[in-house]
Amino acid sequence: MNYRKIVYKEPTYSYEHAKNLYQLALANAVVKKAKNSEKAYICLKTAWVVRGETQRLDTTDPEYETKKKENDAQEKELLTNALNGFVMARQSEEFPIAGMDSTTLDYLIGALAMETDQYDVASKMISEILTSRVANSRIKDKARLLKDMLAEKTGEQA
Repeated sequence: MNYRKIVYKEPTYSYEHAKNLYQLALANAVVKKAKNSEKAYICLKTAWVVRGETQRLDTTDPEYETKKKENDAQEKELLTNALNGFVMARQSEEFPIAGMDSTTLDYLIGALAMETDQYDVASKMISEILTSRVANSRIKDKARLLKDMLAEKTGEQA
């Protein structure tokens, strides 16, 4: 009701503008009671924008450390929200979920769990992919790489 269109005249979006657009999209998804997968996907894409902004920060800026910490915390929160949304979607929605089959979604959940330090969830998703009969060799190879990263982070033998 109180929405005012923001006119953006630049040929490319700034990170700040892109984040604002994704926040607006997420608010819209919440209001229209969108599927968990849709909200999770918006959170994931917003996290990618925040990560891109963090990578482009000027290291000589005196505010660099503060901005980097803020962005890292925001990215981790968004990735956690995306992970939780995709897990709920996997339990309650029909496939394809956000255009992904079950194997691809399991890999994404495993990768997000790794990013958010939820190693038990990552391990479960990786093992489901590796033991799946329908997963293709390419995604199994990616899952093996994820398993190696998990073993490295947890200090276990792969």
